[in-house]
Amino acid sequence: MQYLLDANVLITANATYYEKGRVPHFWDWLASEAAKGIVKIPQQIFDEITPSSKDWDFADWISKNEGNLSLVEIVSEQHLNRVLQDGYELEPSTIAESLPVADRNDVMLISYALAGNGDRCVVTLESKQENAPPTL
Repeated sequence: MQYLLDANVLITANATYYEKGRVPHFWDWLASEAAKGIVKIPQQIFDEITPSSKDWDFADWISKNEGNLSLVEIVSEQHLNRVLQDGYELEPSTIAESLPVADRNDVMLISYALAGNGDRCVVTLESKQENAPPTL
């Protein structure tokens, strides 16, 4: 199984229970799993991870591990369209006008997970919102 991390997983882990400076073993383990290809982050999601200038330890860890964490592939238009139509009830041509950037990144994350043919799992801290569209 390959786990695709949403940005909020790393940001929240560092900001709460697993602060990079206090719990280095967690971050060492995560880097090890990334090196094995078990944990990945699509490039669009990396763009959401912006450590503060005060958090140089976390920023340094992200920089050192980005190569192993990065999921290097192109999302399938078929998977992207499925997420837009089934998950968001949108026509694929409306993605640019209809979704905020964060939602577009969520669409990409889910599309990459679908590309794994059942061997990928999205790890996120987001939860279902009231009046949200149906799930896939």
